[in-house]
Amino acid sequence: MLTNVPKHTGSPECRLRLWNTQDGVHTTISDTDSALPTVREPDWCAESGRGMFLLSSTAYRWAALPTPTGKGVWFECRSAPLAPSRARP
Repeated sequence: MLTNVPKHTGSPECRLRLWNTQDGVHTTISDTDSALPTVREPDWCAESGRGMFLLSSTAYRWAALPTPTGKGVWFECRSAPLAPSRARP
């Protein structure tokens, strides 16, 4: 996602924020381009154009929101529950 900013926006800079949540990881990528991304059916023969499709298909939840200085795209990925540990005798 982060490498798509210079490739698909006119933004000269971007910001990545990651933090742990109780259920996984929350990621926000913000840039100075006000155009919101769109999810479209990808052309599977093309070399690009799958980013938002893959994000919308794999993230637990996500959104793209305008900000006063551009936009932010955030998504959450959930971790699988850990199996309970067994005490050894």
